[in-house]
Amino acid sequence: MVQVLALNKTGVLARYEQVWEYLTCLSFDDGSERQTATLLLFVDGSELKACLNDRAERQTLWASGEGLEACLASLERQLQGDTTSWKRYKPTAPRKKS
Repeated sequence: MVQVLALNKTGVLARYEQVWEYLTCLSFDDGSERQTATLLLFVDGSELKACLNDRAERQTLWASGEGLEACLASLERQLQGDTTSWKRYKPTAPRKKS
């Protein structure tokens, strides 16, 4: 059974079921523990951009739009569809100590 964080689903995120599930899901379908995702929002030029970071699977999903609702709606459509364009984390070299 999948476990989720016990947070009140209110406000704008209440309308985006898939995004909410990604942010609050604590386990995989098989019951094994899952690290929760994060959502980063930032302004780039005249657009708001959103990055859904799936830390458990080491991948990100991106969206942009004229506002928060547009970004969340884009992420929701991507999560519901068959054409989700997840970007895998790039391997990084260990940092040298200075």
